[in-house]
Amino acid sequence: MAEPITLAQAKAHVNLGLEAHPDDAMLTGFIVAARQYAEEFTGRIYTDEERVWFADAFAARMSFPAAPVGAVVSVRYYDSEGELQTLGTGQYRLYAHPVYPELLVTMEGLPEVQPGPGAVIVTYTGAHGVGNPVPELAIAAMKLTIGHLYANREDVVVGASVADLPTGARGLLWPFRRDFGV
Repeated sequence: MAEPITLAQAKAHVNLGLEAHPDDAMLTGFIVAARQYAEEFTGRIYTDEERVWFADAFAARMSFPAAPVGAVVSVRYYDSEGELQTLGTGQYRLYAHPVYPELLVTMEGLPEVQPGPGAVIVTYTGAHGVGNPVPELAIAAMKLTIGHLYANREDVVVGASVADLPTGARGLLWPFRRDFGV
């Protein structure tokens, strides 16, 4: 999995040269943090990494917790006896809507699962990557967040005004939100 922003891009954004720098590891962490913040705020996935989603039961149509989804790797579940089972690839399909993707269970009758949370385990990948780049507005928001984290490395700075994550980053990410709750 590749992050949507490279270390070289982050270094250019915070005005560090391209040569090795003691802050490279920290900046790499800020790249991941900025992407995770953007994903959490928007409900979107900005990589092609593999993810795991736990559901409590099967339904004919199951809405993924984030979008876009590139592929379903596996659908497993704990049956009523507590044994881990795997659905065959012909028993489900991905409805790859770019904002509201769904897992469609296509088999006759839904499998009975063990009661309790997380009985259904769906492994899937995000759809951003080669051929489907992350939107430039989202990239710009991540760069703003990286710049903010780099410039403000502590929770509190004595003698300076308090600053939250840049509202510019949230403003750039707002059009990509899946749900508009608080």
